[in-house]
Amino acid sequence: RLSDEGYHHFETIKKIRENNYQLSFNELQNIAFDYLNDGNNTELQKNYDLFNIPEVRLKYTSNRVSYVDNIEGFISELCREYTRVSHQATVESNRIQQLPLPTVVNLGSGKDWRTDYLNIDCNATWNPDLVLDLNQPIPFGKQLTSQRFGEIRLSENSFETLIAFDVLEHITDLTTAMTSALKLLKPGGKFVIQVPYELSLGAWQDPTHVRAFNENSWIYYTDWCWYLGWDEARFDLESLTFVLSEYGDDLHRQGMELKQLKRQPRAIDIMKVVLCKRLVGNKTP
Repeated sequence: RLSDEGYHHFETIKKIRENNYQLSFNELQNIAFDYLNDGNNTELQKNYDLFNIPEVRLKYTSNRVSYVDNIEGFISELCREYTRVSHQATVESNRIQQLPLPTVVNLGSGKDWRTDYLNIDCNATWNPDLVLDLNQPIPFGKQLTSQRFGEIRLSENSFETLIAFDVLEHITDLTTAMTSALKLLKPGGKFVIQVPYELSLGAWQDPTHVRAFNENSWIYYTDWCWYLGWDEARFDLESLTFVLSEYGDDLHRQGMELKQLKRQPRAIDIMKVVLCKRLVGNKTP
C-alpha cells in the first residue's frame, strides 16, 4: 500500500508501469527514499550505506530491476530495515548515555517504537526496551535488563501515562493485561487506548485479532470493577471518541446521527479511549 508521503509519486509509478521501464538500483532507491521521507530529509538521503543491504539488493535487483512490480516490495523491505537499524542505533546511543526511566509506557510497541517511552512488546524483533508478554502478569520487583535504561525493576504506581494503539485486540488474556496496566499507573494516571470498532472492516480482517470492541467494552474495568476483584483501584472512563470511516463521514454529512452510525456496519473505523486510574476507598499508593 502506497504511503501518504509517497502518494505524489503515483503518476510517476503509473507511467513507469505503462512503459515497462526498467529501473537501476539507484533509481529504485531514490524512489524509496521519497516514500520514506517525502524528499525532505537530505541527510538520510545521503546515507546510502544504511539502505545498501546485500540481502535486499540480491532479492530485488540484478544490476537492473526487471519490472517495477517490485517497487512496493522493495520499499517495504527498506522500511522494515530502516526501522530495525534506526532502533538499534538509538538503543546503542542511549545505552552509552544510560537514560533515566521514562514516566510513559508504550504497551505492545511493535513497529510503533517511541524514543521517549518505555517500549514493551512480546516480540524481540522490534527491539523493545523490555520483552514481556502482556498475557502474563507484569513481574513487579524482578530485575529486568534494558539496553537503553540498564537494570530496572518495575514498580506499581510508577507511571503517568500508558498507551496501547492497536494492541488490545491481539491480547488473549485481556483481564490480565488490564490489571497490569492498572497497577503500573500512578493514581490519576491515564491509559490511552486505540482499538478497531466491532463493526469496522478492520475489526476482523487481521487473523491475529482475538476480540472486537464497542462502547460497552470498558464497563468491567470501570463501574463493574468489583467483578474482576479490583478492590483497591479502578479505572474511570474519561473520554471515548469514534473515528468515522469515509463511508461514515458521508452518512454523517447526510444527517445520520452518531447513535445510528454506531449501529451501521463499516461506518466507524476506530474507538479512541482514555481511562483514568482512581483509588477505591481509603487506599493510598
